[in-house]
Amino acid sequence: MRMNKRAVSPLIATVLLIAFAVALGAIVMSWGKDYVEETQDTVTTKSSQARICTLDTSIKVHKLGGKPSFCVTEPTDPSAEKTITFILDNRGDVIDDIKVAVIGDIDVYNNQSVLGATVDLDEATTKKITLKAPSTEKIGSIEQVIITPKIQVEGASEGIYCAQAQIELDRSESTC
Repeated sequence: MRMNKRAVSPLIATVLLIAFAVALGAIVMSWGKDYVEETQDTVTTKSSQARICTLDTSIKVHKLGGKPSFCVTEPTDPSAEKTITFILDNRGDVIDDIKVAVIGDIDVYNNQSVLGATVDLDEATTKKITLKAPSTEKIGSIEQVIITPKIQVEGASEGIYCAQAQIELDRSESTC
């Protein structure tokens, strides 16, 4: 008994394997190119933001008589709000806003917008800022205040906070 077996010739099989390998390589190279370009764009944006925050953003608390003009007032009534006042010098580019974190011995309070949507801290300007902190019942006694500037960066839909330029003020530095 003789069976008729028909198979693909070795030449055609080789051509099919090569075509499959080339098509698979093209797909992988296309995906790899998109991935590399996307990663490059992300790295470029982040390094640009870091450069701006490091080199172009500089805030300092103004000093009067060698001491920082920073005052924390805590009323005797524990349910009353506390007041934090400081004079801020902008020695860099325009600052869109600042975030103030108030660290108490019980909890932390983050104020996401201090200057407001319509007020900027322009280049080479000084501004006195007073804000209210939560009561002693909520955060306890104020231990530290951290001020972080927010700037607008090209390519970012919202401004970014520059942690590299933040200022930390201890309660012991309060001048009132």
